[in-house]
Amino acid sequence: MEQKDVVIIGGGPAGLAAAVELHKQGIRNMIILEREAMLGGILRQCIHDGFGLGRFGESLSGPEYAQAFIDEVNKREIPYETSATVLSLTEDRVVTASTRSGLRQYQAKAVVLAMGCKERSRGALGIPGERPAGVFTAGTAQAYMNLYNRMPGKEVVILGSGDIGMIMARRMTLEGAHVQAVFELMPYPSGLPRNIVQCLDDYNIPLYLSHTVTEIHGRDRLTGVTISEVDANRRPIPGTEKEYKCDTLILSVGLIPENKLLEDAGIAIDPHTNGAVVDENLQTNVPGVFSAGNVLHVHDLVDFVSMESEALARHAAAYVEGKGIAPCTLDVKCGEGVGHTIPQKVSGKNDFSLSLRVRNHYRDCRIVVRQNGVEVAAKKMKKAIPAEIYISFIVGHFERRNRSIAAVDAEKVYALFQGHTYYIQKTFNESFADTPEGDECTLETIRAAIDNMIASNDTIFREILSNVPEKQKELLYAIAREGEAERITSADFIKRHSLTSASSVQSAAKKLLEKDLITEINKVFSVTDRLFAMWINKLYGKNPDF
Repeated sequence: MEQKDVVIIGGGPAGLAAAVELHKQGIRNMIILEREAMLGGILRQCIHDGFGLGRFGESLSGPEYAQAFIDEVNKREIPYETSATVLSLTEDRVVTASTRSGLRQYQAKAVVLAMGCKERSRGALGIPGERPAGVFTAGTAQAYMNLYNRMPGKEVVILGSGDIGMIMARRMTLEGAHVQAVFELMPYPSGLPRNIVQCLDDYNIPLYLSHTVTEIHGRDRLTGVTISEVDANRRPIPGTEKEYKCDTLILSVGLIPENKLLEDAGIAIDPHTNGAVVDENLQTNVPGVFSAGNVLHVHDLVDFVSMESEALARHAAAYVEGKGIAPCTLDVKCGEGVGHTIPQKVSGKNDFSLSLRVRNHYRDCRIVVRQNGVEVAAKKMKKAIPAEIYISFIVGHFERRNRSIAAVDAEKVYALFQGHTYYIQKTFNESFADTPEGDECTLETIRAAIDNMIASNDTIFREILSNVPEKQKELLYAIAREGEAERITSADFIKRHSLTSASSVQSAAKKLLEKDLITEINKVFSVTDRLFAMWINKLYGKNPDF
């Protein structure tokens, strides 16, 4: 049995990042075990760009992102074994693997779990019908096309608005297939806003929310699917069935951590994440076994996987070197609206990063951390991609297509819409189209794009206003003019906007909040839809303020 300081199970983005950081921390006696024939994991088949904005400050394809870490692994001469399938992991950190040279066993001081995740299949969905050819998970379809140069089909329906599904909608369209639509069970899309715009909107592929596949047709090869609308409880609504003729159904309905090894090792699994329960050090309940990346919880961006794995590596190195890790005895409990957190246990003695998933889509919310009923931390959040990631993405997108935009101007648009990505993306899409190749996108071009967007929504916004009583309308106008309105029942606010009385303002605010036309956070009021606020202000001759 070979002795190792660290055994890393998985050679994808999590395992590679952990290995490089462990080496930086002085750990040399380690090995990466990867079951595929090459390092890189899922990134090898993700040929689209958009990776690396957070980690490297530039937009890379999946293979480029993976190669950056593979090059570091090779440069540092970190040993790895490919085509190595880990068969078991014990509580005392014995790793058994089947390799090309036979069965190998490693006794490790620390084990890093970085196996990634797998796609939820048709079997997990229980869709009625035969089992014809032509039903693929999005990742499988992606591998067929990008790794093996095989076209899955020509008439395509996609179930689920996950990122890979939307990316495959664009990919198959570019290769000549007809993607009829993307159907999503939930009343909101599950993928990133940028993919909705770049993969669906830009190619006129419709997205139907609150819809699902209720039957599969065909015996040998798929011939069609039945689509039904679903109610608030996600149950199909009788009478809404519609059949779509197709030869390919692509499923993009969620990812599940690859956690089979965890059970044998006695590692506790969180039923909400399907990954391990970890503390602030990313250590499981089994001492010396650490977990990060998609095997721990599914991430939106690979950049976050790498950063989390690098943090894990620093803790694992301290453990191996006997520097000690603070005991974590405090449970992190989820309150209203929060589905799960990472970590689930903390020491109460050290700073730590808290990741979480919410149960629904929220805008203009506040995340609060309490201990024994006392608020210890809070953060105001909007539905937004962090500015540093988004700005780099926009600037790089223009540059790659022989155009330019000043980062400061992109930041102004981000601030104007307060990080609401849908309107930001629409603004930049139109600005890009109006910028000739070789030219710079100016503020005048951006202003024109926003003016066009406001004008195109004029009918919708007038319809909204027509259903708002006069007293509510007056308060709505006042809040829109101020942007962020405080003390709306004060005599000063009422006088400034020629309102009637504090009681009428209070009553109007309550109704506007119920209609979701305004939002209140810490007694600060704003119009929920930023573009709607701009439209209201234009009625008074006030243009968007950069």
